[in-house]
Amino acid sequence: MAKPVIWIIDTSVLLNILQHPERSQDYTAVYNQFEKRLQRGDRFAIPLTTIIETGNWAAKMPGGQRTAWSEKFTTFVRRSLQGENPFVIMEFPERENLPDYLDELPKYVEHMGLGDLLIRLQWEQLCASDAFRGYQINVWSLDVGGLRGLECNH
Repeated sequence: MAKPVIWIIDTSVLLNILQHPERSQDYTAVYNQFEKRLQRGDRFAIPLTTIIETGNWAAKMPGGQRTAWSEKFTTFVRRSLQGENPFVIMEFPERENLPDYLDELPKYVEHMGLGDLLIRLQWEQLCASDAFRGYQINVWSLDVGGLRGLECNH
C-alpha cells in the first residue's frame, strides 16, 4: 500500500491554483494534477513563505485587477486557515531558527532565494521528524531547479 503523500505547495503552483491572470499559464495541468492527487487522498500544505510571495503578485497586476484578485486570494487563505478547503497553512519557522536558516543562504544562493530556501529547510525538518513517519513528503513546484523534485519517504 502506498504511503500517504503531503505536498508542500510552492508559489508557482499556488498562482496557478488561484488563476493569477499573468502567472497561471499551467493552470489546466496543475488543476488536473491537483484533482488526481486530491482523489488519491493526498494532503496539501502551504508554507507562510508561499502565502507572502503569492500575495505580493497582487500588487504586480495591472490596475483594475488587483482588488478582485487579492480578495480571492485572502478568501482562499482564510478558508485554508479555517479548514474549509484541502489546504493546511504551515507554521512560519521559529525565530530562534532564523540564524541557522540565514547561514544556509550562501550555500544555496546560486540556485534559490531566501523564500525557496525557507521552504526547502521546512521540508527537510518535516522529513526528519518522527511525527511524519509513514508519509511521503514532496514539494510541488513548477520552477526549474531549486525546489522541484524534492521528495522524501520515511
